[in-house]
Amino acid sequence: MSSLQPSQELDLILNAIEERMEPTREQIAQFKLDVLSLVEPKLPSVAREGLVEGRRFAAGEVTQSVISDALAQCWAYADERWPGGALSTIEACAVRSVISLLHGFISEEVDFVDSISFFLGLINRVEPHFSEEARLLEQHFG
Repeated sequence: MSSLQPSQELDLILNAIEERMEPTREQIAQFKLDVLSLVEPKLPSVAREGLVEGRRFAAGEVTQSVISDALAQCWAYADERWPGGALSTIEACAVRSVISLLHGFISEEVDFVDSISFFLGLINRVEPHFSEEARLLEQHFG
């Protein structure tokens, strides 16, 4: 039995992935889409709409300008409710997790491990799904 916390185990998986490959933007986006589907019922409407646009973008159905608009709407919602970017509520974490997805469509991820670890931290504040996340990491990057 491991003495590591589930989030630490996910970080170990992320580090191993980073050592063996450089994930593509598309792989990262599909992983985030799949993880977000685990908490979709808990997303506020603006975040659900952003997730829908993210799915449509990944399928080639909408342009980057649609993603930029959805990103701006999510940020406006977050800034209005949690000035200064506080992540003190489940709803704030839910919106920020979709912002992470949308942002990845229009700019390069800075650091794979840090970015995905932050994203998973947000998701797990909304609702923990550690074993499903580990499975999805292996599925998308294994």
